[in-house]
This record gives sequence, structure tokens and C-alpha cells, in this order.
Amino acid sequence: AVRAGGHMTWANASNIYDGVTINLVLMVDIEYSSLTTYVSIGAGALWRDVYVALEPYGVTALGGRTSTVGVVGFVLSGGNNFLSSKVGLGYDNVVNFKVVLANGRIINANRDKYADLYKALKGGSSNFGIITRIDI
Repeated sequence: AVRAGGHMTWANASNIYDGVTINLVLMVDIEYSSLTTYVSIGAGALWRDVYVALEPYGVTALGGRTSTVGVVGFVLSGGNNFLSSKVGLGYDNVVNFKVVLANGRIINANRDKYADLYKALKGGSSNFGIITRIDI
């Protein structure tokens, strides 16, 4: 199992009994670019971390309705939010996924590179690789 920021409130929701859990909770870097207006978010970040990091810039990201939700899990499961009916789901705002593939390669999946994987990751859960960063 892969645990990013965590999404569920019950114990062992992001683990696997008698198996291996890859925990990404320490990958919490959040970097905002005023040039591109994109924010790069590490896989272990929670939405509250993102909201706090973006506040000094006077911007926000379309994220979880609860601030304790993990960013990557939110995006990979669709990303239902308060403004979904007007601006779409959370995954509609992702411009890039940094992914570790099963063969160990690290790639960036976006509209231009690995576009099929980019599309599959939007709502595709964690079935296609380990997401280590998303850019929104």
C-alpha cells in the first residue's frame, strides 16, 4: 500500500496487514510560482498545509472540503469540492504528476508527456504508479 498524506480517519485505512506500506508523509514541500501561478505539492501534504503556504500570496487552490485530507489521495479519487459544480473536480486543475513507475523510472505526466497516463491518473486512484508530487 502507498500512504501519502492520508485521507481516512480510521486506523489502518492507508495500510495493508502483513504487507509493505510505503509512507510518503515526509514529502511535504509546497512551492508556489508567481510566474506560472502553479503550486507544486509533495505527496505527503495535507490541504491545510497548502492553504497556509498559499495564504501569503493571496491565492488558494481548489482542494479538500476538510483541511486534514491528503492532497494526492483527494486528487487521485476525483476531488469533489465545494465549487465542483462551477469549476470542476480537483483533478481538473492538475497540470502535472511526478510519478514513480513500477520499473523504477521517475517521469512527469502531463498534457505533453505521457498524456495517456496523465489522463488515467485523474480519478484513477493509485493504480498506475506512486505519485510523489502534483502541480496545480
